[in-house]
Amino acid sequence: MTNRGTSGTQINTTAWMRSLSESFPCSYAVWKDSSTTPATFRAESNVSGGTDYNGSSATTVIQAAIDALTGGGLIFLKGTNFSLGTTGVTIDKEGIILRGLSTGHTSPLTKITYSGIGSALRVRNTSALYGFGLEDFYVDAGAGAGAVGVELYDCHWGNVKNVFVYNGATGLKMDGAWETVIERCILRSQTAQNLLLEGHAGAGANHITIRNSYFDGAPKGIELSDSTNNPVAVNIQQNNFGFATNMVGIEVNYQARKLNIVSNYFEEAPGQTGTKQIYLQGSGAKIMEGVTISKNAFITNNYAIYADYVDNVDIHDNWAYGYGTPIFLYMTANALDVVHRNTQFAGVAFTNTITSQCIWHDSEYTKALIYVPIVAEAWTVAETGYTYKYYMFKLDTTKYSRIIAANFEASIRSPAAQTIYIKLVKNDGGWVDVTGSELTDNTNGWVTKTSGDIKANLSSGNYQYMIQVMVTGGTGDVNWAALKLTLA
Repeated sequence: MTNRGTSGTQINTTAWMRSLSESFPCSYAVWKDSSTTPATFRAESNVSGGTDYNGSSATTVIQAAIDALTGGGLIFLKGTNFSLGTTGVTIDKEGIILRGLSTGHTSPLTKITYSGIGSALRVRNTSALYGFGLEDFYVDAGAGAGAVGVELYDCHWGNVKNVFVYNGATGLKMDGAWETVIERCILRSQTAQNLLLEGHAGAGANHITIRNSYFDGAPKGIELSDSTNNPVAVNIQQNNFGFATNMVGIEVNYQARKLNIVSNYFEEAPGQTGTKQIYLQGSGAKIMEGVTISKNAFITNNYAIYADYVDNVDIHDNWAYGYGTPIFLYMTANALDVVHRNTQFAGVAFTNTITSQCIWHDSEYTKALIYVPIVAEAWTVAETGYTYKYYMFKLDTTKYSRIIAANFEASIRSPAAQTIYIKLVKNDGGWVDVTGSELTDNTNGWVTKTSGDIKANLSSGNYQYMIQVMVTGGTGDVNWAALKLTLA
């Protein structure tokens, strides 16, 4: 039994019905017929029941099917390798979905290969384009200079999901693509960046969600580099970042409002150097009006968070594991209004470089500071050996359910060209030092000194405490001394 399609090609109706059942409900099914020499790519219409377009060029056949869908539709790329050569495919109409059979990896079921220097797949028109979808295929963007796997230009309300882009300079480039979701994608081994978000006049990278995806093997994972607009509401969540040496996971170069980096996993192997897992860089202007970095996991030798031009950053409830000499938070003098709360650290000790613009809380639930006064009057220190001063007090640590930090503070002045010492001691079967409480100064002016956190060195329970003082010569002064408890 035979029938004729719109091109007049005689087809086998049984075979057509089988093809229709495999690809329904798509508008066109594009497949590779290897029975011919050379192989023929065919675009079968599920409306007319014919092979509407065919030829040896995958690009030409796929593009013809796209161009035929003036009212939108779905094009199904059946499992094979669609070699585009140096000419990419462009979706320039609204409402079109391009879908493969599966991404795969070593043997992808739908694979698109490209050897040009432009973009393998483009979604763009001469004006803004609304409504599109790219799903379930693998793109090998080749090694062409500047090659892009997938480009979205001034297009909105779209979805890119389960797409694997390998090679090329940029895996996925979004230029002014609003209200778009990128999910379950794999972008790796690009030579510039895995994913680039940028804008142009009148079209910024706004309301973008990037989630459940994997980024690896490029100098930059996600780069937000919109110099013409203030990107709004970019959400980067539940992604996995692998690292090479000198790689940046997430880099923001200009401005962004309401940037959310939540529940991502960043991991680099021991021995890698120069990495910045989150790099809020800026360039003369501020990354402004709300950056949230929350519930992420950082595994690093280097920088977890590097903050340069930022304003109003909230860092809370993260987990960090350190190798080598890791830094959790590094702030330059340009960073403003940074708040940290409740990071759980593991592995080797992290360091931080923070300025007065950072409010650092060990716990999200910090409520109050309590000062236990020890000395509340001015007096002179002339002893050249440590001497007990009977400003004794008792502290029952069990009465405070949440002491999260304790520090010894004092206002002291040293003799000229000499040093003054003051420390806290406790009665724990005899008077012993509270390790880490000693304060010293030799500047010959009034200074307030604060110890590090000595909470772990206070005795649990009801114990007596007092102070010891000394100078190396001459006479010094103490104006006040207190134990500072941070409670949650």
